Amino acid sequence: MQAQFLAFAAHISGAMHRAGLFKIQDRDLYWWTWFDCNVWFQGRIDLGQGIVLPVDQYKEIHNSQHESGEFHVRYEKAKTKKFTMGVQLRKPLVNLNAPLSLPRSPVPLTQPFPWLMQKGPWNQALKPIALSARDFGDGIYLHPYLCRDEDVDTLAARFEDFWVAGNGSMKLLVVAEPE
Repeated sequence: MQAQFLAFAAHISGAMHRAGLFKIQDRDLYWWTWFDCNVWFQGRIDLGQGIVLPVDQYKEIHNSQHESGEFHVRYEKAKTKKFTMGVQLRKPLVNLNAPLSLPRSPVPLTQPFPWLMQKGPWNQALKPIALSARDFGDGIYLHPYLCRDEDVDTLAARFEDFWVAGNGSMKLLVVAEPE
C-alpha cells in the first residue's frame, strides 16, 4: 500500500517550523519530531567547566512501530552506519485490542524551536497542518495512537483536535493535547 503522511508545522512569528511528520505504510508507522533533535549530539558533561562536550553526532533520529510489535528508535550517525536502540517487543498489531499510545512530543507555539527539524521524508508529505498559538495557546503535545479502524471514533471523541491517516484496518490518530 502507498504511504500516507501527516505533517505538522508550528506557525510562529510569521514563519513555519517543522514540528512533526508521521508516515504510516501498511501496518508500520514511522515518525520524526523536532523534539527528537534531528541533528543531535551525544555528549558528556564536564562538571568542572560546567559544559557539555560532544562525543558523537547523529544526523537523524526516528521512531517506529512495526506490525510485528517491534518498537525502536533508530539513530543514523553523521559518518557511519545506522544503529538501533531501545528495541521493545510489544503485542503484534494484529492482536491489538485497544489503541496503542505512542510517545508524545511537545510543540511550543510562541517561541521558535531551538533547533531545526531537517530530516524525514518531508518532500513526500502534502501541505503540513499549521498549528498556531491563536488556535492552541502557548503550546500543545502531539500524541500519536495506533488503533483499529473500528476504535477511531471512540478514541477521537475524547479530543477536540485530531487527525487520522492510514489504509485498511489499522489507523494512525494524532491528537493535540494541551500543555
